[in-house]
Amino acid sequence: MTSTDLPISVIVPVCNGAGFLAEAIASVRAQDPPVAEIIVVDDGSTDGSGDLAETLGSDIRVIRQDRNVGPAAARNCGITAAIGATIGFLDVDDLWTSDATSLLLSGMRRVSQPAIAAGRIKVISGPFPFGAAAASPIMEGCAMHFGSCLIRRHVFDDIGLLDPALRYGEDTDWFMRARERGVPIAVIDAVTMIHRRHEGNMTLHADHTVESSLEVIKRSLDRRRASGKDGVLPRWTSFNR
Repeated sequence: MTSTDLPISVIVPVCNGAGFLAEAIASVRAQDPPVAEIIVVDDGSTDGSGDLAETLGSDIRVIRQDRNVGPAAARNCGITAAIGATIGFLDVDDLWTSDATSLLLSGMRRVSQPAIAAGRIKVISGPFPFGAAAASPIMEGCAMHFGSCLIRRHVFDDIGLLDPALRYGEDTDWFMRARERGVPIAVIDAVTMIHRRHEGNMTLHADHTVESSLEVIKRSLDRRRASGKDGVLPRWTSFNR
């Protein structure tokens, strides 16, 4: 299996992220093997993010939404438009490490043929420029985060898109649905995404984050109970296989 067997479409949702966009795109372009396409979904920005995206290169496809409908709907728009057999995501204020696609594609080549490969996340604070992956982290760990993953396109056909009704926790909700369906995930023991903490992060709203986490966990429990499968979920990640 080569990189051409799994062409990667990268979706970058943005709402008023013009100050971060060029660096995010640069980190995607730095990949080896390279990605097949970059789709920027302008989710109702008022700071010229969409206009800026159109100046960053002919390899970028810009999709504009007239009003802000949230990250789930923006990602769904990108998924629907994507041509790649493999989907990657990057929030506009995050960065991929230079070897992200290489590491994640290697995970997808494992014997078990995982449908999702997920790397580790390094969290840094401050406006660090692209290439500052060596900056001291305030946290480093493994989490189910779209930005640290590559996902085979068919998984979205199998379990559905993100729930646009969720403004927070939409990624956790989707990964819980994948877990309930037994979608195999390979965890890569290496950092593939740099998450920058700054005052504009949506996830800094602690009350919303806690409420959404409780809601998506309850949704998962309700689905399992309704199907008669309310026990402990099976293990769904593997470092080695």
